[in-house]
Amino acid sequence: MKTFAEHWNGARWSVVTTPSPNAQAELFSVSCPTAGNCYAVGNSSTPTTTKTLVEHWDGTRWSIVTSPNPTGAAAASLNEVSCSTTSSCVAVGYSSTTFLGFGTTLVERLMGR
Repeated sequence: MKTFAEHWNGARWSVVTTPSPNAQAELFSVSCPTAGNCYAVGNSSTPTTTKTLVEHWDGTRWSIVTSPNPTGAAAASLNEVSCSTTSSCVAVGYSSTTFLGFGTTLVERLMGR
């Protein structure tokens, strides 16, 4: 499963290439404070770990943005994002110390990109 996005130009949808850090990566939510500045969040998995995934749209292309993962987390995912400005976003999700265990709330904030 690779990341996937589409863009609406006012008349039709078109597929936009998004980077996938590995074979198992998903995007769950996107927030665009302006047409040329969007953030999408999700996760990227290997057989033994799941890490947060954040991608940024600059009006031309998507790129991966470094996002922290809690120390000791075997699994972490961001499920929703909201950006109030082009440089202030909050993303929420979960983290867990076991790969398939119960998670705790995870909140990450992007400021000043």
